[in-house]
Amino acid sequence: MDVLGLGYRITDKLYLDLNWRVKSNGEFYYSRDFVGFFINGNGNYMGEENYADFTFGLDINIFSEISVGLQYDINEKLTVGVRPKLLAGVLNASINDDNTKIYTDSDTYEMIGDINLNTKVSSILDADLDNLSESVLFQEGSVSLTELMKFKDNYGFGVDFGASYTFNEHFGVAAGVYDLGFIKWKNTKEKYVEKENVVISEPIAGDFDALLDMNLDLSELYKNLFRDVWGADTLHSADDYTTSLKTRIILQGYYELNSFARFTAISQMYYVNQKLRPALTLAYSGSFFDILNVTANYTLSKYSGNYLGVGLGINVAFMNIYVVTDNIMILSNIGASASKLLTSYESANLRFGIVFSL
Repeated sequence: MDVLGLGYRITDKLYLDLNWRVKSNGEFYYSRDFVGFFINGNGNYMGEENYADFTFGLDINIFSEISVGLQYDINEKLTVGVRPKLLAGVLNASINDDNTKIYTDSDTYEMIGDINLNTKVSSILDADLDNLSESVLFQEGSVSLTELMKFKDNYGFGVDFGASYTFNEHFGVAAGVYDLGFIKWKNTKEKYVEKENVVISEPIAGDFDALLDMNLDLSELYKNLFRDVWGADTLHSADDYTTSLKTRIILQGYYELNSFARFTAISQMYYVNQKLRPALTLAYSGSFFDILNVTANYTLSKYSGNYLGVGLGINVAFMNIYVVTDNIMILSNIGASASKLLTSYESANLRFGIVFSL
């Protein structure tokens, strides 16, 4: 969310802007057996040697970003820019699972689990984090503003930088690095669980029909997992730890026939979980009658799937009102079944705002 942005052209070649944003991102990943266990039934994983790989992980980040951007025109063709950023962490919650296994005993038909799990939580919230089941992450209702204002020195630094080169009035290229940086989290809580042969006694679904329909009681799932698998004992104070931002490396080329037709190709490389994940976007944008701006784009991504994006901007007097998303098709998942949601992976970015030109 763009909270505030101010820009000023100092000279004909130098432009400066100040920006304040609040960002959030969350990632949840899991093994194929994590879904197969529910779809195929626990009978498909009979015996200690035929276990379900129940590995999964979670990483949630919310942080505030204050940045100063400097853009300088070296000449008529080449422009360079840099944006140092001061980061203030609001919330980080991570669950790292190292090969949890669940199988059904061939003799007793009990579900048995081997657990290896690490949970970390850090927040500016003045909330009870001694017990994960009582933490703000799992509470219903909203959090008051006074709680949100109790910062605990979760700080970080980041930088964006890049350059663009214009060959002529129709064609140009650009390259950049976005969100290169880190946040150091303090006042953290941690829990590490390593157990073998844990008996998981209670079912997650209420009956067989509910399981077939993937109508799972998620509250029971949460209670059972924490009680029977991970335990409900307390989180303990832990050392400070550092998380990296989701860095992107970008190469871009565009061809602009006229103001009605601009075509762009963008190659991106996401650096997530210590892996490089490529993506390619093909886009169209056009401006009509100095009032209407439209965009359409298609993205192929090994990291987050293939998406169709759209955008719209309207110029009214000294205002530009805009909304843009890279995945309009995610709306088709509203009301989708749990089985569809669990067997697909999708994400969407949405930005909207108003630009005032003074």
